[in-house]
Amino acid sequence: MATAGYFSRVSRTSHKRSKLSGAMPPSSQHSSSNPATTATPSLWSDLPRRATVLLIGIPLVGVILARPLTAWLFFQGVHLLAAWEWLVLVPAATTTKDKATKPILSMPVYVFPLISCVVSNLHSASDGNKDKFLLGLMATACLYCLVLGSNNNTSDDNSQNLVICSHLLKGLLFLTIPLSAWNQLCLDFGATTYLLSVVWNCDTGALIFGRLSKSLLKSRIPVPLWLQRISPAKSVEGILGGLLLGCLTSVFWPFLWQWLVWFLDMSNSFGIGSNNENVVGAMENQSTWHRACLGLALSLLGIVGDLWESATKRQGGVKDSGKLLPGHGGILDRFDSSLLPALFYKCFYY
Repeated sequence: MATAGYFSRVSRTSHKRSKLSGAMPPSSQHSSSNPATTATPSLWSDLPRRATVLLIGIPLVGVILARPLTAWLFFQGVHLLAAWEWLVLVPAATTTKDKATKPILSMPVYVFPLISCVVSNLHSASDGNKDKFLLGLMATACLYCLVLGSNNNTSDDNSQNLVICSHLLKGLLFLTIPLSAWNQLCLDFGATTYLLSVVWNCDTGALIFGRLSKSLLKSRIPVPLWLQRISPAKSVEGILGGLLLGCLTSVFWPFLWQWLVWFLDMSNSFGIGSNNENVVGAMENQSTWHRACLGLALSLLGIVGDLWESATKRQGGVKDSGKLLPGHGGILDRFDSSLLPALFYKCFYY
């Protein structure tokens, strides 16, 4: 009995010492060292989903864009879905000092995708229709300001209406105007595939180089504070890699264009492609230096558009604009980087 009492006192004393020293019990130490509970997702865990979407989507989109009618319908669908996803990104309206709530969207707000799509189609090559487009754009902006501003009278509701109105006005600038340029560019298969190839390869390069730098480089280029606030996942190495791959895509576009024409010829043999006798590859006859400069400019604008949407998503408190494309997010996440390049190319090169 004396021996048992001695060991009991020793056990209680050691337990007290372990509590004072902060040591963990053996069972806790065993559970904490379990790799299944501490494992973090790999940087490349979404690669299978991304690759699957690309392997299915790229040939399908190529066939759709090969015909003017289906290309136009495709971008109308892109416009409607992107404008609908834009509504999800409405930032929270702060109603009290300690609470921020999402504004309640009214019926005029939900008509925004349709109005944006209709207004964008008023724009065409003639000066008269350009005036109609600008007039429709201004009328839509004024309409939303009036409707949303007169809905409620309380200060909280007015602050919410102001947030919604400013968000829709940004949507008219960021979506309606650039997508009006896509409505015309999509009829030119060469210009469409050139622009999408440059900006999407820039996105791919930014993703690959950014993740490789995280996993391989010990010392990395410091990320500016303003970039961290907009998108914490962005890196300087990723941006440089995106610019490089976008520029290389533009430089080697004549070779890529020949491969694309071969793909369409193969599609024609199955009756699903288009007659590409009158299709001319955009930038095919330009010098290498000219293609490099244009590719760099388009890639820069694509990164700016991506950062603009990232800032909007951060204000809205969401990670992706949607879940339609596994591994990529929503339609707006996929086409945000093509909006400003399309507007730039339409104004200066088309």
